[in-house]
Amino acid sequence: MVTLRGDARDHCPVLPATTRALHWPLADLAQVQGAARADAFAAAADQIETLIRRT
Repeated sequence: MVTLRGDARDHCPVLPATTRALHWPLADLAQVQGAARADAFAAAADQIETLIRRT
């Protein structure tokens, strides 16, 4: 299981101890407005890809 936002892991259900849980605190993209929005989503996608490859 992977959570991506600050408080997301606090709201996830209790999982068996054998479940691997990762928390990657990314920026809240809902807060990005206007022309910067597309760039922010592209940057987040790149960041997630990097984190996946490292895992």
